[in-house]
Amino acid sequence: MTNKFSSLISHPSSQRTILHLDMDSYFASIEQRDISVYKGKPLLVTHGWHPNRNLGIVMAASYEARPFGIKAGTPIFQAKKLCPKANYVKGNFEKYLHNTRKIVGISRNYSDLVEVYSIDELFLDITNSSHLFGSPVNLAKRFFDEIKDKLGLSCSIGIGPNKLVAKMAGEFNKPRGITYISADELPEAFAPLPAKDLLGVGYRMKKHLRALGIETVGQLQNLSPEYLKKRWGVMGVVLHNASLGIDNSPLIPSHQGPGPKSFGHSSALGAKGIKDLDVVKKVLLGLTEGVCRRMRSDNYLAKTITLRMGLAGLMYFSRARSLANATDITSKIYKTALDLMDGQEELARQHGVSLIAISAGNLKKASDGRQLDIFGNERLSDIDKAVDRVKNRYGEKAIIKASLLGFNKRYQGASKVEIAEVSKGHSSFCNRWV
Repeated sequence: MTNKFSSLISHPSSQRTILHLDMDSYFASIEQRDISVYKGKPLLVTHGWHPNRNLGIVMAASYEARPFGIKAGTPIFQAKKLCPKANYVKGNFEKYLHNTRKIVGISRNYSDLVEVYSIDELFLDITNSSHLFGSPVNLAKRFFDEIKDKLGLSCSIGIGPNKLVAKMAGEFNKPRGITYISADELPEAFAPLPAKDLLGVGYRMKKHLRALGIETVGQLQNLSPEYLKKRWGVMGVVLHNASLGIDNSPLIPSHQGPGPKSFGHSSALGAKGIKDLDVVKKVLLGLTEGVCRRMRSDNYLAKTITLRMGLAGLMYFSRARSLANATDITSKIYKTALDLMDGQEELARQHGVSLIAISAGNLKKASDGRQLDIFGNERLSDIDKAVDRVKNRYGEKAIIKASLLGFNKRYQGASKVEIAEVSKGHSSFCNRWV
């Protein structure tokens, strides 16, 4: 395919210009656009809600509902007390994914390097395309207007020299805002901000910073990285870098074309998290089995494995690794996921794991052929397929790995959330927007 912007890959560099797009109140805005009676009124998009019951949670709240204190994750019974006149609608992920695909299609008019970070967020490397529109801000305005004109939706856009700064800039003027922070404006642009608004600062870290008398990002900038590392380990160094606007995470373009972009499952493990890593690894094994089984069912192999882990009240991190050969073998993908977890055990035991997710991307059709080797992969593949056949015929519980026998039902395959087709991004900077 011809690369119309002459850009090859988005490597970390001070010369980069990164654009972050965040759709404004995405799910609720789509529903308000499609059903005119909801326009200008408090609207709650729900999961697990029934008109005659108070069960379920809020997935998204329109901007009209937010002044009442309702946000994503608010239980329905609580939302009804906070805003008795709110309107409710069940979430429709197929519709939201359909709109996301259109947004991604529009984004290709502005860069060949597009990372689909989530269902309502994109990163674009516009280093080699912004001059075609006069400036990065002019490009952002054209992008904003095209989404508004073609889809009837609004967004907020941040621009900066890296993904972290672009994401932070987008928060400055929400909703419907465009903010550009150049490398020359750092770190001064961040200094006046409340420390709690810095990416990576969760509710626990906010308490820690307040106990030290740190209220602004500028005060955090003035602390030595050595002191922060001694106090909070590697997270302290990441936090100090974030305060200065330093982020070396690459932008990893999502694949184009038809078919799924990735297969993934995630599991929420409670706000307080789980400190027992044996339990976390068993959850991860269950998720990996589900991902691999779906891949085999749809005839796909994956070459890139991504692990995402949330530490309770502190941070989320994401790591990815590319394999030598694409595979759908459960044991191989699980081992890769465990390798990606290495180095985080101490933090996990100390704070607890609140979310664990695995996704398999960089896909190819299994029918295109798999790489043969001398290490018995063919036998492992046959075992996986045999297990699939048993489960397909007799149900999920017909055959279970020995390590999962007697495993608490609360965690075995709990809270799986499908993230196929719109893959979460890869980030080396910590974040708290999930």
